[in-house]
Amino acid sequence: MGDAGSVLETWLSPRHLRADGGEVRSALGQGRPVALDDFLLPDRLADVRGVYAESGWQDVCGIRAASEHDVDLGTWRATPDAQRLYHYEELLRTAPGRELEPAMLSSVRLRMMFGTAAFMGWLGGLTGLALGASQPGRPRRMRAGHYLRSHSDQVLERTLCMVLYLHEAWAEGLGAAFEMSGGGQVTRIDPLPGRLLLFRPLPGTAHRVLPFGPAAAWERRSLSHWYAAPIRDEA
Repeated sequence: MGDAGSVLETWLSPRHLRADGGEVRSALGQGRPVALDDFLLPDRLADVRGVYAESGWQDVCGIRAASEHDVDLGTWRATPDAQRLYHYEELLRTAPGRELEPAMLSSVRLRMMFGTAAFMGWLGGLTGLALGASQPGRPRRMRAGHYLRSHSDQVLERTLCMVLYLHEAWAEGLGAAFEMSGGGQVTRIDPLPGRLLLFRPLPGTAHRVLPFGPAAAWERRSLSHWYAAPIRDEA
């Protein structure tokens, strides 16, 4: 894999670099999500998790009437609950003077790595998909009372979606699993720590975060990333 391979070897668990991708391609081709466990090397995962100790977290809200885009908190509160789509927190800005802290740098480097030719080449080979523009997300956290209701990510020409779970523990009673529906099937993926989730936003599919458990004193931590389809040459 040359220099590109050596870059990925500093981030990803070796077994994922060796995977032939057959099962991944089959599942994605059938519209089912795929889970890759222990995705990052342990030291890298620990470094990225450190970002959750930083300040700068802010409420992020969305409603269906806004084409699933963020709205201000006042608009969200004035919207009937049935039309509210999501409510969680994201790390929108770094506290002054904290920009070069190790955890912040690790988080930025991970998001940049997801957009490199090396990673996209590996991911395209694993999934069998041609990947276009990289669309990075921000560190996210959810607690009891937060939610992400059923919706489709079939926007911005997206062809593949990723979610990396960054919390340190999860148990069945905590809830907040990923659920995808479409084509007469419903698939649940538990948010196991360190797991990378891959899914395609195909027509007729939708996904959501299931409700938190009744006594879930726990924080669901994740990082999402998306890839658009390649731009077609109309010439």
